[in-house]
Amino acid sequence: MHFSPSFQILGTSFFFGEANYYFEVMAPNKNWMNLEDHLCEDYEKGVESFLDYACTKLGTESIRCPCTKCVSIEFGNRELVHGHLLAYEIVKRYTFWYHHGETLSEPSDEMNDNDDFDDDDDDDDDVDEM
Repeated sequence: MHFSPSFQILGTSFFFGEANYYFEVMAPNKNWMNLEDHLCEDYEKGVESFLDYACTKLGTESIRCPCTKCVSIEFGNRELVHGHLLAYEIVKRYTFWYHHGETLSEPSDEMNDNDDFDDDDDDDDDVDEM
């Protein structure tokens, strides 16, 4: 018996042989969108996580560019959108990524806000030194 596994990135359904696996893709943390310095490391990591998410959800490398110049009207490949998001920033009010595959019923990573981005606030230590 020969199985030819198929893999479909579009959506979240994967089929390998006779088994069907379902994975829920979680929208990444969006705190990076509010950073003032769009050339800092955290902003760039956010852009990368957005691009990974959008390209996976849509199953294509050509996506709408959500920068302040294109405002999701123009399409571009991953490299172009990456450059635009660094140069022009993302539209800050675009918090529900419907043009990029996000759905209302989808879980988000907003519960882990502090896990993805450093806030450089070391004064929160509640450990008393002896």
